[in-house]
Amino acid sequence: MTLRPFVIGLLTAFALNLVWENAQAFLFRGYGGFARHFWICFVGTLGDIIIVAAIYGAVALLWRDATWYRQISMGQVAFVVMLGITIAVAIEAWALASGRWAYDGMPLVPFTGIGLVPVLQMVILPPLIFAIMRLSSGRPG
Repeated sequence: MTLRPFVIGLLTAFALNLVWENAQAFLFRGYGGFARHFWICFVGTLGDIIIVAAIYGAVALLWRDATWYRQISMGQVAFVVMLGITIAVAIEAWALASGRWAYDGMPLVPFTGIGLVPVLQMVILPPLIFAIMRLSSGRPG
């Protein structure tokens, strides 16, 4: 087993989540521009990387395969998406309830008060990151 897919996965997770965090920042109350909030988004990105790693680890444990990304099944994709939704909703609910952040123009998941964009982040990015890991391992299809 080579470390290349893991390094590429880590770098991809960092890059994609940093872009996403900065792109959605204006939807949070108190946003004061890119320069002012870049480091806040940077710290959020580090948390996102931990979440992606936890999702990866959960799939590896459940399927008992550390290289599961090489042949991603629909069941694994579904699990990744459901776990991403669960984690995102839990974090958003906690952050809103504790006053850690608030929204200002954020589209919401209907009937929840939870921001749609952070949930979509954990629906879209982890499967994309794992697909990039698969490609980097030499298994394109």
